[in-house]
Amino acid sequence: MGSGRPRVSLVAFTCLIIGLAMLQASNAQDSQLDFLDAHNSARDAVGVGPLTWNDTVASYAQQYADSHIGDCNLVHSEGPYGENLAWSSGDLSGTDAVKLWVDEKADYDYDSNSCADGKDCGHYTQVVWRDSVRLGCAKVTCDNGGKWMTEAGTCWKGPAEAGRRRGRAGVRRLVRAWRVSCQLRRSGNIYGWATEIELQGVVTQGVLV
Repeated sequence: MGSGRPRVSLVAFTCLIIGLAMLQASNAQDSQLDFLDAHNSARDAVGVGPLTWNDTVASYAQQYADSHIGDCNLVHSEGPYGENLAWSSGDLSGTDAVKLWVDEKADYDYDSNSCADGKDCGHYTQVVWRDSVRLGCAKVTCDNGGKWMTEAGTCWKGPAEAGRRRGRAGVRRLVRAWRVSCQLRRSGNIYGWATEIELQGVVTQGVLV
């Protein structure tokens, strides 16, 4: 990664470079309750009902995560769910990933139901989409050719009406990496496309550096 500085990019219709993301230390914040709490806290803040955990959706998430153990690429599932994806070369818990998506709230305009000019807020709208009701998550360790190790997580939220958009592959010249993705029961992306966050860096003392 050259200088070792992190790069945070957002992939939707275009690839946008955004600032450094401050992350909480990842203390295995990947349980069902952790994912639910992170989503439902954001939903409660805007008066939207809570999601519930669903084993069927979680099983789908696990199967999809397992299918990318060999590469950990940011490729959408093309399945029946709306989704968000996040990937990091540093430790990235489910709670961390949800925080990154929810932080896009600042770029969402409620009156026009659209993102601010030049910004993407599709991850946030996925998290708080009113019609979403179910959530399931999974986390796996990926092996990129035996040399590059990644860790991936997937969380899904149940059937989406939007189309799918293939994402950019994660950079592989790494020692370890983490990936987290989420899907909704109904797509909350304003433009009808799933979107992605890709992170490169290492979490040290709770900061992406």
